[in-house]
Amino acid sequence: MHSGPLISGNLGSSRRMDYSVIGDTVNIAARLEGVAKAGEVIITQQTRDLIGDHFKLKELEPVKVKGKNKPLHIFSVLKQVS
Repeated sequence: MHSGPLISGNLGSSRRMDYSVIGDTVNIAARLEGVAKAGEVIITQQTRDLIGDHFKLKELEPVKVKGKNKPLHIFSVLKQVS
């Protein structure tokens, strides 16, 4: 999961419409899918900043993803804090 600005809406013509999201935020989230193991939820630092202390997290090694010069700081979500 990654948090940030994106563009969403219906794209297409009168014959076919699709709802879609586009932008750097979406691209980063898609790249993180390839990093996550089965059943694992990975979030970026931006998402971590938004969720505060509501979840127990494990910091992972930063990862380099296509289209970004600097590695991304990522976390694995372990469980929700009661």
